[in-house]
Amino acid sequence: MRSRDRWLPALTIVLMAVLMGLVVRTVFDAQDRARKALENNQRTAVTQFAASMDSRITSLLSSLGGLVGPGFTLQPHDAGDQARLDQVQTLIPDARTGILLLDRDRVVTNGTLLRDPSIIGRAYDRPGLAGVISTGKPSLLPVAPGLTTALPTIAVGYPIPGPGGVVRGIYLFESDVSPESDLNKEITALGHAGGEYSFIDANGMVIVSNNPDRLAHALPHPSYGRGAPGFRRTDGLIVATADVPSAKWRLVFTQDANAFEAGLGRRVAQATTLIAFGSILFGALLIVVLARRLRAERKERQRAEEMTAAREEFISIVSHELRTPVAGVLGFLQSALDHWDQLDDQSRRHAAERACANAQRLQALTRDVLDSSAVESGGLTYAWDVVDLRGELESAVTASRDIRPDHTISLSVADTPAWVRADPDRIQQVLMNLLDNAASNAPAGTEIEVAMHAREGEVEVSVLDHGPGLSDADLDRVFEKFVRGRSTVRGTGLGLYLSREIMNAHHGRIWAAQGEGTGAVFTFALPLVAAPREPVA
Repeated sequence: MRSRDRWLPALTIVLMAVLMGLVVRTVFDAQDRARKALENNQRTAVTQFAASMDSRITSLLSSLGGLVGPGFTLQPHDAGDQARLDQVQTLIPDARTGILLLDRDRVVTNGTLLRDPSIIGRAYDRPGLAGVISTGKPSLLPVAPGLTTALPTIAVGYPIPGPGGVVRGIYLFESDVSPESDLNKEITALGHAGGEYSFIDANGMVIVSNNPDRLAHALPHPSYGRGAPGFRRTDGLIVATADVPSAKWRLVFTQDANAFEAGLGRRVAQATTLIAFGSILFGALLIVVLARRLRAERKERQRAEEMTAAREEFISIVSHELRTPVAGVLGFLQSALDHWDQLDDQSRRHAAERACANAQRLQALTRDVLDSSAVESGGLTYAWDVVDLRGELESAVTASRDIRPDHTISLSVADTPAWVRADPDRIQQVLMNLLDNAASNAPAGTEIEVAMHAREGEVEVSVLDHGPGLSDADLDRVFEKFVRGRSTVRGTGLGLYLSREIMNAHHGRIWAAQGEGTGAVFTFALPLVAAPREPVA
């Protein structure tokens, strides 16, 4: 029983899959046959249309040939030749183009509706004229500028025979290439049936089209009109072509493939496909959801492990950093107490100063830890005032000189006040962090350069050390929490992080860069404000 319960559902699923596969195959087979039938119909329609055009042009060439005779003198401004041309022109009262006579050298001798009568007596170089003279056969000439209209034209060229069958000249009928031409009006009606029909000449220029924008231009994709005539699919289009031999034209039909196949029951095929693969997609979706959930759980666990490791490392760092200044305070005070009577006033003051410096460092470390927590909770407070940044710089440098006697700290400030809206204590905190960072990463005895410059509505303060400098990776992440760049192992990794947060609160900027020689330079910028109306203490 249990065995049957296992294989019966499986067999049912297999049978359903096979049945659905047969249904899908039948639908797509029917759709493919319908598509082929539609393609054959369109190929046949294009071929028949081209054949109809070929018959019309053959008839046209034959009928117009009766107007050409051997009686033309082909002399410029000949009255008899002009009279015969005018007589033919009156047979077409609504014509927008005229007729030309050219001698064997293609010099215009007479014409009707000429835009520039001075052309008579001059040579006319139009593509295809040489072929009419050399072959002695009438021909439809490609698109070119005409002499009887400002529009692009095609032309029918008839050879004028002479003694012994030698071509004496050419009888030329011009016809404009425009939406108003009789030939183009007939093909425009095909635009309502869908798709684009265009006749192109031997040079690939569109002569007739149900899209007026195509006239007298090459097709957007000239390759569609090349190659053997037939039916093909390319670039999401269906392209059917057929030749018009009598005119050396080609008919090009193009249509969007989706529009061409709109009636093939595509929605039925799509619905059948969705039914067939719905269950597979549902199963795949479940697998994806489970995989994402497992991946999310792994990331959460990894994040928790990273947080635990970071917390343990932070506790270790803080413990180490706090132990050093505490030991310094106790050491100097204990030494002073044990040898109080043997020490002179200067030695006692020195011990007290070193103990005070270590106590100040201990206070700074404690403040960084507390401020870091306050930043995360949004509780970091500020006491805003308008201050001269020069005074804050001088105060911070003086304090650092006392705390860091093993470094020379130089200060360069402007002669004019640099007023900023700031919290003086927080600015002092940033300055002390930058100076402490410089002293921690530069060899003893080297100089730390502090400079202030005002430019473009801002005041910039830079702190340059002569230590090992920063790597490209450190430049990008040195202001992140717990990051301690360069070769130093000192610090909690909080000073620069807090400095960035304080600068953001002051609408300022802070960044790090490589020094011109060695070392690194840390710079912050604050917007300048107007001087206060009342003196600031």
